[in-house]
Amino acid sequence: MLDVTSVMDTDTATLAWLVSALEQARARGEMKLVGYLEAVVEDVIFEVEAAARRRGHM
Repeated sequence: MLDVTSVMDTDTATLAWLVSALEQARARGEMKLVGYLEAVVEDVIFEVEAAARRRGHM
């Protein structure tokens, strides 16, 4: 069985890394990379929220 706590820790760590990378890209003016990372962050947030909704319905 999947440990929900470890999944949340991984999700949190992934999101924290993405936000850090996004901040660094913005600081360096790498706007193309900023666009890519923003899209990835949105996808990660969507997937985390969808997983939380699924867990709530089980």
